[in-house]
Amino acid sequence: MLTRERVRNYSAIFAFGSLLALTGSISLRLADPGRYGVPLPDYLAHWTAGRMLLDGMGPSLYRPSAQLEIQAGLAGTQGHLAWFVSPPFVAGLYAPLAAVPYAASALAWTAISAGTLIACIRRLGAFCAGLWESERRLVILAVVASYPVFELLGGGQDSALSLAVWIAGMHLASRQRDLAAGAVFALGLIKPQLVVLVPVVFLVQRRWRALLSFAATAAVVTLGGAALVGWHGITGWLDAIGSPLYQEQVTVGQSWKMASLPALATALGSPLGTDLASGLGYVVAAAMGLGFALWAVRSGSGSSALLPVALATTVAASPHLVLYDAVLFIPVVLLLLDNTDTTRRACMPAALAFVLAWLAPALHAVAGRSDGLLGQLDAPWVAVPIALLWWRSFSLPEAAASGGADV
Repeated sequence: MLTRERVRNYSAIFAFGSLLALTGSISLRLADPGRYGVPLPDYLAHWTAGRMLLDGMGPSLYRPSAQLEIQAGLAGTQGHLAWFVSPPFVAGLYAPLAAVPYAASALAWTAISAGTLIACIRRLGAFCAGLWESERRLVILAVVASYPVFELLGGGQDSALSLAVWIAGMHLASRQRDLAAGAVFALGLIKPQLVVLVPVVFLVQRRWRALLSFAATAAVVTLGGAALVGWHGITGWLDAIGSPLYQEQVTVGQSWKMASLPALATALGSPLGTDLASGLGYVVAAAMGLGFALWAVRSGSGSSALLPVALATTVAASPHLVLYDAVLFIPVVLLLLDNTDTTRRACMPAALAFVLAWLAPALHAVAGRSDGLLGQLDAPWVAVPIALLWWRSFSLPEAAASGGADV
């Protein structure tokens, strides 16, 4: 089924369709935001946070009403809140971009995000040396055609930065540049759930300098965030991500567009209520994280597979991992496809993940308001092949994992 021609042709179709859809959507939204909405709707939350800092509203950064007040001045928001819930220091990163009108800022961010993604794609060869040597163009085409890339660029998300952090951090760690590796991975705290296992790896490997650098950098960015929003703002962030509103609208309400096994458990458990459903997801995440930690300890401090498997576990086990964040799984998939011991067992799950990711919005549109069996389609079923690939990652030979880490 998975012939080279089919992979090439279908990837080309999806890539071309994505380009048309992105160009058309951004053009329409720029031309008539009142009718079609603002371009890059997810980026609006980050622009809002930067704008609030520039306007001296740091202490009230996490108040939904204050964020909505900023967004109300933009045509096309239609009273819908793009909720900023990232750590406080992230708002400072977007403050320079918020100094210009939203439309110009959105275009600038698109260029930054696309440039970061291109830089990451150029370094993917280290994860699949054999494929990269013989099928570089096909690899790039398939990556560009994937739904996470489309969602990342179309929504204006910052997942390309998280991918850059992992690629750069693994490169530095493979070169034994521990201080730099720890600092780079700590910058991944723009999305804390995507780097939570990195300190575990450093601890198991007894890389004390990397662990210290990670902790020191994390302290610096935390203090920087406190300087921007005050300690009241820090507690406001913690209250926001722990609030019933967040659990209802994000953890459960957006579970259909996520990609992890805990999110699937949450979506399927949603008829039981918000608290029970989100709790079920956290239990699954904790079990998977514990399983990785036990495997890491058994593997020993010298294992070169720890960071690649930690990356796979991060995607498969995070309670909050939306489809655009699944770009982090691309290096793992390439590692599995390039290794002779795992290629055959990874092909079909990888293809199934590709298809189910693209089907997620359609399934949500069809089944989102249905009950019974049809309603169960409104769940992140892409998590199933991703979980299979995660399980395969534990079988990566040391040589393959080492090659992938030496980016």
